[in-house]
Amino acid sequence: MINNDFDIGGLNIMPKGVWNDEMIHEWASKYVDPFDPEMVESGSLDLRLSNLIRLPNPYWFDWFEKMNVVFGRMKWQGERTVNILRSSLESHPIWQKPQEFDWHILWPGEFVLLSSIEKMELLPHMTGLLVLKSTPGRLGLNHSHSGHGDPGFGYGDPSSWTFEVKNIGHAPYILKAGKSIIQLRIDTMAEVPAINYAEKAENYNGQIMPTGARVASLTDDSSKTHTFDSPTQVKAITE
Repeated sequence: MINNDFDIGGLNIMPKGVWNDEMIHEWASKYVDPFDPEMVESGSLDLRLSNLIRLPNPYWFDWFEKMNVVFGRMKWQGERTVNILRSSLESHPIWQKPQEFDWHILWPGEFVLLSSIEKMELLPHMTGLLVLKSTPGRLGLNHSHSGHGDPGFGYGDPSSWTFEVKNIGHAPYILKAGKSIIQLRIDTMAEVPAINYAEKAENYNGQIMPTGARVASLTDDSSKTHTFDSPTQVKAITE
């Protein structure tokens, strides 16, 4: 049975699928910081890049080639591989620490982590999807769709979004802090979930910078979790 009357967080929004500009504005004015009304589109909210970027750890660029010299390509199977990889990952994080930037030239094939200036709360009846804007997409930029926001993302602990961005084009792309390359589409849930994202033990709530993967151990022992991150001071620009 569909609940036709939501009144959560001071919002009274009917479940009619994708939100329009008025619904987005009502929510964002209360639960998005900083909020710029100019970022509201007819059916989405533009998100701006913070001035922090995470670049890959160059240690991994030729790691496999170095290991192949030692062991040979055909021997990279089984538990031995898992143990070597886990040891290397613990000693050499996948990502460098966040760095401040104004401009960054993203070369073809380069993959980086970025984040939004905006910190926000998705209420328990909301779900969000990050989508690349059309212009950067036509210039060769690609954004991973791992940016789905479950109900409760940032709820009670406002969070920024991490963007996984790669240049799959044939020419360099210039990233600029403060520019919008990603838009957030919002939908209303037919029913409020029994357990929202904020209530789960493992989540990304509270992130305020480009955040690396919080993944289980490379073995099947899911009780061990590696977080390839380190805290940093965030200076979001809002120009």
